[in-house]
Amino acid sequence: MKPTIFIVDGNYYLHRAYAVTRAVHRDFSIALSSLYIGMICKDMAAVRAKKLLICFDGPAVFRFELWPYYKANRREAHTAVDNTVPGREGAKEIYTYLDGIKALLTEIGMPFVQYDKYEADDCCCSAAAQYKDSYNVVIGTKDKDSYQYLDADVSLYDSSYKVHGEAKPRYITANMVKELKGVEPSEMRTLQALTGDAVDNIPEILGPRQAKLLIKKYGTIKNAMAKDKEYHDMLLPKLEELKRNAKLVTLIKDVKLPKAADLIVKKAVLDEELKNNLPKAYFNLIDYLYPKTNSLF
Repeated sequence: MKPTIFIVDGNYYLHRAYAVTRAVHRDFSIALSSLYIGMICKDMAAVRAKKLLICFDGPAVFRFELWPYYKANRREAHTAVDNTVPGREGAKEIYTYLDGIKALLTEIGMPFVQYDKYEADDCCCSAAAQYKDSYNVVIGTKDKDSYQYLDADVSLYDSSYKVHGEAKPRYITANMVKELKGVEPSEMRTLQALTGDAVDNIPEILGPRQAKLLIKKYGTIKNAMAKDKEYHDMLLPKLEELKRNAKLVTLIKDVKLPKAADLIVKKAVLDEELKNNLPKAYFNLIDYLYPKTNSLF
């Protein structure tokens, strides 16, 4: 059996941690960082991984050049800070905390990457492509975009999943994509190009039902336009939008990443203040990665 490597969508975890952080007796940034590290460590231990890579969005992602309105609604949401909730009085805009979190990751030896032109999703996709021959690749996210690259060696781990309000972490595998989205993983890009994405502000060309019918009958947009006059006439005026959508939703699989052998969580030397601000899950992970052995003497 291949060992497991855990690849984390760092932005996704940051949003999760930010949404639930409450700081009562300490600074909000410290509480957020502790919860963030705790989530990752807990999930890495849960999937029994020995290697880790955290991926962050870059500051100049190429998709903004293709479509200036890409994720425009998200960019506006980032500036909306609610300081009225108890425990969040000192909260600032979410990405104010990113540099501090990256500095903390460096200090405690948790590997991460951030490339100017690429999103975390691109790095996760590239990790799946580059590491799966030697590792069972588990991606820490629930993002449907990641369904594109799922296969027998790559799955998602969704620790936010709940059933009747109770936490029920689950794996999302390639075999589940048809049930969840009505198409195979290899057809996800076609579905996304046609249906767009309201969250990422990518315009819809066809509704989900109609898009799935097209894929079921013809497989690809090209085949549908070549063999069906109705689809041809419907899609031809929107061909440039379709091409743009396809470029926006297609994840990059050749981002150059570190060698898997280098993706270890180091056993860092911590001062007392840092020890007190790190979550229990971090120390549990270190104990798992560096088990104590009984001395012979």
